[in-house]
Amino acid sequence: MKTHLYLVLVVAAAAACQSRAGSSPTVEWGPVTNGVQLSIALRQREEQKESGKPGDLVVCTRNVSEHTVHVVRYGDPLEEFSFRIRFPSGRNVSLEQRPYPPGSARFTIEVKPNDAFSHPAIGLQSVCDLSEAGRYSIVLKEKVLAPGGPTEVTSNPLSFTVKAATSRKPPSSTNQTSIPGF
Repeated sequence: MKTHLYLVLVVAAAAACQSRAGSSPTVEWGPVTNGVQLSIALRQREEQKESGKPGDLVVCTRNVSEHTVHVVRYGDPLEEFSFRIRFPSGRNVSLEQRPYPPGSARFTIEVKPNDAFSHPAIGLQSVCDLSEAGRYSIVLKEKVLAPGGPTEVTSNPLSFTVKAATSRKPPSSTNQTSIPGF
């Protein structure tokens, strides 16, 4: 049942990528590697905008070749992508794609020529600690099955800013009255 629900979510996400995959100038793509490109962008929900959190990472794989390519899905972003993150302090962290667990469920998504596939959104908080305020930069790598063999595709670089947490003071009560003698 879990696999079926996941598949439904993947198919729904693919439709979202179609609008991003077109010739819109707002979509940034990484370099073409063996006919495949990778794009990353941020999607913020209203509560994330208000809190200063960066949001979710939206990832699309685009096939610009004349042949079908296959995207391998495992369900865990750390098993599907490698992440390179630059923190505001200048520290660089590389999270390499984990080896696929033996016997783990996987399936491939067929991406036809001149088509794209949108991966389910990835919560950035689940990938790295974003407690440092300032500007972050992130690049993803993905392995796909292209006609020339397994291919590692690099995304466009994405930069975003995390705001410093603000402390909230409890509201002062203006309804207090002082009673003489107390």
